[in-house]
Amino acid sequence: MTHGGTLVGYHSNWFALPESGVGLVILVNSDPGASMLAPTLRRLLEILYDGQPEAARDVTAAATRIAAQAKAKRERLTYPGDAAVLAGLAGHYRDPTVGQITISEKNGQKWIKAGFVEGPLATRKNADDSVSIVSVGPGSIGVDALVGTKDGKRTLAISDGQQTQYLYVED
Repeated sequence: MTHGGTLVGYHSNWFALPESGVGLVILVNSDPGASMLAPTLRRLLEILYDGQPEAARDVTAAATRIAAQAKAKRERLTYPGDAAVLAGLAGHYRDPTVGQITISEKNGQKWIKAGFVEGPLATRKNADDSVSIVSVGPGSIGVDALVGTKDGKRTLAISDGQQTQYLYVED
């Protein structure tokens, strides 16, 4: 028996093996941590039923992949962010369907507040020469917004990964 739950940034699963009188609950608080759910169950089954030891290999492979992805993502960022780009940001942006984004100064750095996401900003030059601002606070949930203009107003465009784009326009 099994049942799991997922929210962005949080994953859980429980497994019950009634015939063995064993259960397992797994809680992770990062999206990359979700890759540990299957190997953890695999390890439990290896222990209970003397299975071939494959879980450790799967965990090592997942950890290596996650570390490489994080390193590649960090290498594309400029932190602290490009001063000219950050100086050109508006203090407030609004999308009528989602809410607002606030850009402020904190401890000598530009910070973003967008819903429950709050943290310092980095910048990233994209392959098409456009520029994005990226929140770099702790946690895996962040803001990655394309800097632009529309009708003479500064904008931040955020894609939700499902082909929906939200356009925040300066307030």
